[in-house]
Amino acid sequence: MLLAAASSKQGDIIVIEAAGGLVITAGDHELLDSENAREAARFRAALAELQRVGLCEYVSRSYYRITYDAFLIADAMMAFKASTAK
Repeated sequence: MLLAAASSKQGDIIVIEAAGGLVITAGDHELLDSENAREAARFRAALAELQRVGLCEYVSRSYYRITYDAFLIADAMMAFKASTAK
């Protein structure tokens, strides 16, 4: 979720809950479109954890934004991945 959100300039995470299930998008990536309660709970927990550790902030009812620290961590993760892929 963090890497997907950091892949866009906005760093947004959008959560839409409807009778048909939960839809979560981060950046340009649809991460979840499911009626599966277990999967929905897993993604809600991930979002709550990002908020708890200060990597994501609540903006409005269905809109969250990652923080500057989250962008830095995502950059470091991508650099590490690139360095180990050789």
